[in-house]
Amino acid sequence: MQWLEISISLDREAIEAVAEICMRHGANGVELDDPRLMLERQTTVGDWDYAELPENFDPNAEAIVRAWLQIGSETTDVLKQIEQEIQLIPSYGLTLGSGTLRVMEIAEQNWAEAWKQYYKPLPIGEKLLIKPVWETWPDDGRLVIEMDPGLAFGTGNHATTRMCLEMLEKGIFTGADVIDVGCGSGILSIAAAKLGARSVCAIDIDRLAVESTLANIQLNTLKQDVRVEQGDLLQVQHDKADIVLANIIADVIIRLLDDLPSALKPGGLLICSGIISTRKDDVLCALEQVGFTVQDLYADEDWVAIAARSPKSGDA
Repeated sequence: MQWLEISISLDREAIEAVAEICMRHGANGVELDDPRLMLERQTTVGDWDYAELPENFDPNAEAIVRAWLQIGSETTDVLKQIEQEIQLIPSYGLTLGSGTLRVMEIAEQNWAEAWKQYYKPLPIGEKLLIKPVWETWPDDGRLVIEMDPGLAFGTGNHATTRMCLEMLEKGIFTGADVIDVGCGSGILSIAAAKLGARSVCAIDIDRLAVESTLANIQLNTLKQDVRVEQGDLLQVQHDKADIVLANIIADVIIRLLDDLPSALKPGGLLICSGIISTRKDDVLCALEQVGFTVQDLYADEDWVAIAARSPKSGDA
């Protein structure tokens, strides 16, 4: 079986959009190579043992999104569609950068090995560790989340996911009921279960994301703790939650707010990310209009994550 490795050079701001385009067109995996992220790791105490800067390291180089497509009769058309959609990204207000797309044919065994070059254990917050299944990590008391990056985009490396995980660690309590909207690889759902949630409902509109979440849940032996549903945002059957997670994009988060009263308990916590900094005020305004109180706001480069409380019973 042969595969195509697609490499797209771009500005950091376009990472999430390009990854989504690749996954929507059938990529079996997406990975990020971000020079500035590598530099940030090197300035974090304790990270030296698993990340070294190469001699030709350029912190100002563009990020690279890599995706893997199985070669088939429609591959040429799929590549054209991906390239066309990537070139449209600036029309949505995002900075694309060069948008250079390179393609290389690789054998299946090399594709599997390619993941391992870019994905290493990543401590997050005070309690969590995101670990690829083939890596080892000393038992230091952290809650280990086993992930297979070949299954879906969402490995914890990107700022939006890291900020969500940090906010979740801070806001969750033992016995909490959690809904993860747009679960992707299931990383937030798994973290919630590991941090003591009583129940977790993971939802995604994409069938591949649902399959990826199910596979990663099995890797972490959490089949009885996390329920996975395919559906559009909150339009699936669920009980009200103490915490709703939404690592999506600003427009979808704003649309989600209309359905939150049926999903989030009074005084419950909404943790939302995937918000480009230029849309921060739009999301804050929308939250205020429905009576939410902002509890925390994290910013990392061009991305923002917000934790906000829903109105308590009797509040306006």
